Amino acid sequence: AAHQTTSPATEGPQQQILLDVGQWLGLIIPGRKGDPGEDRPQDHGAVREASTVASLLDVLGDATRLAILRHLHGGEHRVVELTEHLGLAQSTVSQHLAILRSAGLISSHSHGRANVSRIENPEAIEQVLAAAESLAAIISADGASRSKEPQ
Repeated sequence: AAHQTTSPATEGPQQQILLDVGQWLGLIIPGRKGDPGEDRPQDHGAVREASTVASLLDVLGDATRLAILRHLHGGEHRVVELTEHLGLAQSTVSQHLAILRSAGLISSHSHGRANVSRIENPEAIEQVLAAAESLAAIISADGASRSKEPQ
């Protein structure tokens, strides 16, 4: 008998979150259906258009930067607080903050002699991170179930 499974990604709120984030990132175009080849004449700029999203995903693809964003989600923090929380050198934290700042994900301002960082667009960033975590869990579960299937 054929073994059929349903992926959690095709059900309920997780699917909607992934679709919403995909649309927000520009990966999913509402109303596009059928064979992707049908849209090729209109996709000459697809790589150029995807480069903005790819750059954002590249910035988000670092565990230290994700930890910084998670910590900043709780409110503004000085570099020294982030350094203590993450257990990293000040220069390392400052370098990652500069990358996040140049991507527009955080902003910084001086408060006395301290440099204070805060997250920009916290709701949108939280949605993207939640969707990424959900997708990672789905992929992990799918991988675990595939490794248990007989060869």
